[in-house]
Amino acid sequence: MKKLIELCIRRPLGVLMLVLFVSILGFISLSKLKLDLYPNIQFPIIMVFTNYEGAGPEEIENLITKPLESAISAVPNVKKVRSTSSTGSSMVMAECNFGADMDFTNLKMRERIDMIKSVLPDDADEPMLFKFDPSMMPIAFYGIASPKGIAEATRIAENKIQNRLERVPGVASVSLMGSLTREIQVLLSTEKMNFYHISPSYLIQALRSENLNLPGGIVKSGQKEMVLRTIGEFQSVEDLKSVKITLPNGSIIPLQEIAEIRDSYHEQKQYSRINGQNSVMMMIMKESDANTVLVTREVRKAIAELQTDLEGQIQFHKFFEQADYIEKSLNNVTQNALVGALLAVMVLYFFLRSFRSTFIISVAIPISIIITFAAIYFSNMTLNLVSMGGLALGVGMLVDNAIVVLEVIFRYREEGHDALTAATEGTSEIAMAITASTLTSIVVFVPILFVEGIAAQIFKEMAFTVSFSLGASLIVALTVIPMLSSKLMAIKTNSKALQKIRQSEYRLGKVEKFYRKLLSTAIHNRRIVVLLAVVLFLLGLFPFIIGAVKTNFTTSMGDKE
Repeated sequence: MKKLIELCIRRPLGVLMLVLFVSILGFISLSKLKLDLYPNIQFPIIMVFTNYEGAGPEEIENLITKPLESAISAVPNVKKVRSTSSTGSSMVMAECNFGADMDFTNLKMRERIDMIKSVLPDDADEPMLFKFDPSMMPIAFYGIASPKGIAEATRIAENKIQNRLERVPGVASVSLMGSLTREIQVLLSTEKMNFYHISPSYLIQALRSENLNLPGGIVKSGQKEMVLRTIGEFQSVEDLKSVKITLPNGSIIPLQEIAEIRDSYHEQKQYSRINGQNSVMMMIMKESDANTVLVTREVRKAIAELQTDLEGQIQFHKFFEQADYIEKSLNNVTQNALVGALLAVMVLYFFLRSFRSTFIISVAIPISIIITFAAIYFSNMTLNLVSMGGLALGVGMLVDNAIVVLEVIFRYREEGHDALTAATEGTSEIAMAITASTLTSIVVFVPILFVEGIAAQIFKEMAFTVSFSLGASLIVALTVIPMLSSKLMAIKTNSKALQKIRQSEYRLGKVEKFYRKLLSTAIHNRRIVVLLAVVLFLLGLFPFIIGAVKTNFTTSMGDKE
């Protein structure tokens, strides 16, 4: 350890170059860090949805839900299975053990479901599996309105806006809600069908057989081969009206003879309104590894371009952007951390009464934070409320090691040692002590590594961030601080800086005298002190016993939207 300290003191340029390199690495890491509201949390839940239109809850349960439950329960790592059967749909939720490989479990579950597909109804939709992933929550909602109405807004959203936004880097999908779905409706006349003795199923089969594109074989022309196709799909409403229907007696009539054909829209079940006007809501999902804030910024640029190109045709309205809350929350934490660092520097100057000493110690804060950013990036963590909170929590402790090192160096200077000797011997003397002190602060977070569940996924990032920052402050205290002290604090023992420190100590003498009296009184009245401590402990515990303190998973975000 002493050789490393001597090397740092005798090679100040090398230390400065190393600090510069680490700073550049930290800033690059900071620019590449993903910004999120919370850490990446993986819930051990997989949901299986199956649609079966027209079936009642009892049919759904017997034909779909129970077979799926049996198959899913046999998958390894599945702890609990719950299901809901409702009209037209089945939902089975599988809760897995924490720590299980969800990708592997999802694959095994899909294999089990494939094995029982033959048991499920033929006309039921294929079961869809979804992992519960908070990072796949929508990052933004926008409203699209048109002066010409909801039909025009739907047309522009589907043909121009949706495709453009899906090309934005980091955007996984763009879904439309409240839009109209074009539908060709065939409204049958009951009287005419009874008259011609035709059933709806017969008409459905007839339309299916007419609405087909079929291969027409291959035509050879010299060395060329041409693939033929017969186009039979309906291209217009008129094509549908002219479909020939063969009656039971052998005669043929057009479809429009027994039905009314309309070019209309599917029954709307979702509605979106902006200031009372029907509109289309656009939901934007990001890729799981994309940066929420950066993706939102690119989406904003794309929307601005679309608004310029489609001026007068549509209006965009922002409903929600997750990036707003992320930026506001992280800015608040950053501001609090900066205020905390500033207060720490002010307290240092109040006691040290020396700009040089305060500067030397304060250097530990930015360097340690920059190193922490690099460590966060290479640990595949994100910059979120928890990791930033851990960094803010450790800001006040980042100067502890530097203060102790500088104080010992001062003592050696008072004893008459030169600057280099004082920096070397002083730092070497205290190196093991501050290393042990830092490790005791870090080891407090070790139990979090053994915690299971969602709490572990959240607070591990805080534990790592605090540990990274404290470790970085220890390295700075053992390398940068003695080097700077040997250069900037090469002063005589009667210098103004030391005189100011002694003056500060003299001013605090009254506080020390008061504390001595208080301590003496406490020692001579041990029973009273212990009794008072027990009473205060019980008073602090009382609100928790009576349930006056509310408990929540997270604090309220205070959203007003």
